[in-house]
Amino acid sequence: MSFSSFHCRFPSDLCKDFRDLFTQFFGMDSSTLLRVIHLILMLFSIAALCLTSAIFDFIIINRMYYTLPEKRVLVDEGMSLIFFISSSLLLFVSLCSLFFSQTSQNIQNMARKYECVLGFLHGFSLLSCTVVGALCTIKAIETAVEIFPFAYNAVPYQFEKASHWYYTRLVAVAIIFALSSLICLCEFLFLHCGIRFRQNTFTKLIPSTTKSSANSNPNSAQQRGLLYFS
Repeated sequence: MSFSSFHCRFPSDLCKDFRDLFTQFFGMDSSTLLRVIHLILMLFSIAALCLTSAIFDFIIINRMYYTLPEKRVLVDEGMSLIFFISSSLLLFVSLCSLFFSQTSQNIQNMARKYECVLGFLHGFSLLSCTVVGALCTIKAIETAVEIFPFAYNAVPYQFEKASHWYYTRLVAVAIIFALSSLICLCEFLFLHCGIRFRQNTFTKLIPSTTKSSANSNPNSAQQRGLLYFS
């Protein structure tokens, strides 16, 4: 696999590689797979929003969850801001991607007209989701590790139950942020960094007539396609 420089437009031969790969091995084309990925990201973002709301309740916001006698606060209420921003950004990107994949032909044609700008915004959004999601994962894991000793065999029993409540939800939200960040990173690499599969690995399914027409007019909007949001 070889790496190429950043492209504003989606390379047509890379599009064919994706179509060949997922048609042969998964029974779906690249557009269908991207819709499934964006749907999964949307579900992850909703789950992250729900877990964030459950973690940062009035007890955490009012700094009422602490140890005795040193009164050390175990969960920083300031993390709620970055957690909500990361979940909301992921939800916004996935909804926009699903919207463009299901919208009318006129809007898709307009999107092709400004595909360089939309491609840049899409890549920047994916990178932002990746970085912010990774940061939220690290913060959630660090907090979960700090709470873990109090989640089992703590005194009093009510404090143990509260610690176990926050610990399990912090672990769950860390897993969700980690998976969503990894998916966004993979999507960015494959769609925007020009990762190409080896030519001898997959059988080409594109007819020769299509290849000749694509070579004769490589800048045609019909040949390029807008796969960022499909």
